[in-house]
Parts: sequence; structure tokens; C-alpha cells
Amino acid sequence: MAFRKLFFTGLAIGLLPLTANAGVLFSVRSDVDDTLYRIDRTTGVATAIGNGVGFADVEGFAFDPLTGALFAADDASNQLITIDVTTGIGTAIGAFNVNPDDPGLAIDASGDIFMVREDGISGSSDLFSINRNTGAATFIGSTGIDDITGLTTIGEVLYGVSDLTDSLYTLDKSFGNATLVGALGVSVASELGAAYDVMSGQIIVLDDDGVLVGVDPLTGAGTEFAFTTLDGFDGLAIQNAVNAVPEPQSLATFALLFGAGLVRSRRRRK
Repeated sequence: MAFRKLFFTGLAIGLLPLTANAGVLFSVRSDVDDTLYRIDRTTGVATAIGNGVGFADVEGFAFDPLTGALFAADDASNQLITIDVTTGIGTAIGAFNVNPDDPGLAIDASGDIFMVREDGISGSSDLFSINRNTGAATFIGSTGIDDITGLTTIGEVLYGVSDLTDSLYTLDKSFGNATLVGALGVSVASELGAAYDVMSGQIIVLDDDGVLVGVDPLTGAGTEFAFTTLDGFDGLAIQNAVNAVPEPQSLATFALLFGAGLVRSRRRRK
């Protein structure tokens, strides 16, 4: 019994960092300095991480729920990249082989990556699936809605926000077509980003003017709740508890408690 208590105590402590970074907002000021920032959701204070991502126009972001890695789309080099949230430095994965004009990026619960981009010919946003290993984009279909730049998922459901219609949509992952959830009820600026926030149960939208909006995923209704101290952000990612990676120190703590419990259990058996 004592070993069991130690085991679950250690397990709980080992998992604490999974919530330590819960709800942290990240974005890049791609209109200004191409640097990764951490944004305080309460005060709106934006704090720079490093001195530049190393890519010229990073606009779409999403955390991988399976690995905790931050993926992004670079509009300048047309590549899928990852960004280290500690150093702020980006690393190229591979070319999309399409022009990701004003892209939005999202990763579902299965780890599948999706991207939306503006189609300059049809005037509608197109949906693509992205190969996580090569960056190659595969066309899925047209959403039928213009200016969907914010993309996110809740579980396996894909959501998009249009800065033209100021509305929330669900997107069919097999065909691309958009279905209206509802109007935000507030006006948002262009090149916005969207990310699901586990803490509030809302989809958080960050627009180019630095306005943060909480959106009800059931109705689409939005409420402005904060303003960032800087503007020029394109895209948004939230490091939810489900995709934060345990810190080494906490894993070590868990290992020590587990080992202590195991030794104690063996001594009692003798």
C-alpha cells in the first residue's frame, strides 16, 4: 500500500509540468521583427524569446498534441518549420510546394497537420493536408469562404475563423468545405490567428492589431478580453496542458520517488 501511494504521488508530481505551462500564448511579429513572443493572456504583455526565428514571414502556428513541438508555416520561403519555444529559433522541415498566402496551421488529436491559404484566383481559402516529415502540401478542397486565416482544432474537429466575415466555421477535413457555426459579433483585423484554449474552453483569436478575442466554439460568439502591448502578430498557438512536454527535473523527481517506493516494497517482502 505504501509503495502504491508513493508511486501515484510521484506520478502526480512528475506530471505537474504538464499544467505548469498551460494556456501560454505564443506568436511571431512577422510584420515587424520576425521574433517569437510569449503573450500574457491577462495583461497582454508580449515578451520576446530570442532575437529572431530565422525566417522572414512566419504566419501560421500549432502545437503538436503528440510531441509538444511548435510547428509553423513560413510564407516567405514556402516551408513547414518548427520553432524552439526556449530559444525562439526556427528549423526548416521542407517545402510545401504551394504558395502559403496568409496561412493558418492546425494539428488535430491524431497528429494530422492542416493548412489554409488564400487562393488569389477563386477568392476562397483552400484547405491542405501537410506531411509532417517533408512539409509537402496536398490539396483537399476549397472552403468556399474567403480570408480564413485562423485555423485550430478541438480534438478531431477543425475550425476556421474568417477576418472577412468575422465568423467561426467548421471545416470538413475530407473535402474542405466550411460550415458556419456563428458570427463573432465583434470585428477582427486581418491576418488573425486562432488556437483552442483548454483552460477556458474557448477558441482564442489574436488579430494583427493585437486584440485578443475569446470565441465560444458552440455558437461562434466572441468577446474581446485583452489587448497586447505590441501589434503586428500573425497567427497564434497555445501551449495547452495536453501538449506540454514534462520537464527533466520533474521526471527525475518521479524516478526517485518510484525507486524509493520500490526499494521499500522489497524490504518489506524480506
